[in-house]
This record gives sequence, structure tokens and C-alpha cells, in this order.
Amino acid sequence: MPSSPESLTPAGAPSADLSRWCTRWNRRLHYFLGLYFLFFIWLFAFTGLVLNHSSWEFFRLERRAVATDRSIRVPESASPVDQARDVMRQLGLAGEIEWVATQPDPTRLDFRVTTPASLVDLKVDLKQGRVAVQNAANNAAGTMQLLHTFTGVRRSDSRNDRDWLLTSIWALSMDAVAGGLVVLVLGGLWMWLELTPKRVPGLIVLSSGLLICGWLVVGLKWIYG
Repeated sequence: MPSSPESLTPAGAPSADLSRWCTRWNRRLHYFLGLYFLFFIWLFAFTGLVLNHSSWEFFRLERRAVATDRSIRVPESASPVDQARDVMRQLGLAGEIEWVATQPDPTRLDFRVTTPASLVDLKVDLKQGRVAVQNAANNAAGTMQLLHTFTGVRRSDSRNDRDWLLTSIWALSMDAVAGGLVVLVLGGLWMWLELTPKRVPGLIVLSSGLLICGWLVVGLKWIYG
């Protein structure tokens, strides 16, 4: 019987020990990271399906809007952000503060509170101590869609920053998922290279994925740009 690669290498050789150590830890990382990110990846896969097939009845985005008018205690702070937070505390709201318009009138404060489940527009009259509230609650499909793209910031809008703790936690979780997927992919490549009989079919599949992805990312821009 032909000897295995391990038997052809002296047991105490540093290269053999390092290779076995790397292989062992790569496999551990692969399945532990896979288990940890299982539901995050499932969530992104499902929400991607929702976005890709939003015309399907099951995935249809629906919002139920309710308009109310409330009285509030006029915030004492001069900062618009602190004023908005004060109004939110009084109304029992939580979420990201989004500035949807400039504030030319010092007696007015217009902003939006966003979460994956709802969009709440608030038009505050600081002189009268009244606020018009337009609450649009999303159905489950709408919440799933917003979870896929919810970041709390916009690259083209410097006025809005993350000011909700859950948004920061969500963003860090997505960074961890992205980094973890990179590790999983690199670990998968390592394991594939160790399986000599699988190298040719693996190379065919890898090349196919590279060509399709490259065409979508670069080719379409070159052809239609």
C-alpha cells in the first residue's frame, strides 16, 4: 500500500508539525465560525431573496400609517440632536435619528426616527409644545428588507451619524460576518488544496464562479458603461 504523505515526512519535522497544526485549527475555525454565523448568513440570504422577489405576494412590503398629534414639554437644550432625543423620550420612541430637512425656523424641529420595523416622522412645534407624529409600521417582509440595508448612516449625507446603540451593534455584527466569511472562504480553499483528487473539479468550479462574478462586476461596466 502506498505510504501517506504524513508517513513520508519525519514525525518530528517542524514543517510537518506546522502543517498539522494549521490544518487542525483551520478545521476548527471552519465549523465554529460556520455555527456562529449560521443565522446571520441565513438572515442575509432570506432578506436577499425578499429584495430580489419583492413582487411575490408573500414578500410584499406593506406599511400601516397612523397619524397622531401629541403635546410635549418643550426641550430646554439648544442642540437639535438633544432636543430630538428629549422629544423621543417623552413619546417613548427609540431608533436612529434621521434629519430629513434643514431647520431654518428655530421654532420648528422636523426629523425622522427609523428602525427596521418602522419609520416615524415627527414635526415638532417648539413654540406651542406640540408634535405631529406620522408612524408607518412595516409588516414582517418590510422589516426583513430594511434589515438587509439598515446601517444608520448614508455615505452621501454627513448630517446623519449612528446614534442608536442597537444600530452600532448591528453594524459591528455585519462587520464580523463579513470578516468571518473571508476566513471561511480562505479556510475552504486550504482544505480544497489538501484534497489532491478534488483539485481539478474544484478548479473548474472556482474558475466558473470567478468568471461569472468578474463579468457581473467588471464586464457589465465595460460593456454598458
